[in-house]
Amino acid sequence: MPLKLGSIIVFLLFLVSLNVLFLDIMVFTKSSNRESVSVITEPQKDVLTCPDACTAKIDEALSKATPAPAAVEISPTAIPAVPQAAEFYVPLGSGTTKSSEYEELLGAEAYINTVSYPTIKKVTFEIFLRNPTGNGRLYAKLYNVTDKHDVWFSEVFT
Repeated sequence: MPLKLGSIIVFLLFLVSLNVLFLDIMVFTKSSNRESVSVITEPQKDVLTCPDACTAKIDEALSKATPAPAAVEISPTAIPAVPQAAEFYVPLGSGTTKSSEYEELLGAEAYINTVSYPTIKKVTFEIFLRNPTGNGRLYAKLYNVTDKHDVWFSEVFT
C-alpha cells in the first residue's frame, strides 16, 4: 500500500510540473502570427457648423428676445477701509546670568497695554539663548509682574 501511495504522489507531481511547463511556453513565447491592424478613418463633415442663413436667423431671433439695455444711474458708495494687519516688534533687551535658578534680567522688561491693541489675536515670544560652554540646558520664561506669576506656556529651553 505505501508503494502505491508514493507512486500516485509522483504521478501527480509529474502532471503538475508538465502543466506548469506548458503554461510557461504558452505565456512567455512571442506569437508571430499576430496581425497588425491599422485603422484609417475618413474625415467627417463638421456637423456643428451652421450655414450663413442659419446664423442670420439666430441673430435676428436673439435681437428680438433680448431687451435693449436701459441706462442705469449708479451712485458712488463709500467703501469702508479695511484695517491692515500689522506686526509689532517689541525688543525686551538682553542680559546674562550664571544663576541656576530663574533670575530677573534688569533692562529686559516691557509693559504692553492690551487695551491699545483691541484686535490682537496672537503674541509670539522669541528668544535667543546661548550657553558658552555647551554643557547643560538653558531655560527662560516670561514673568507677569502685574499679576505676580509666570506667563503661561512661555517657558523655553535649549
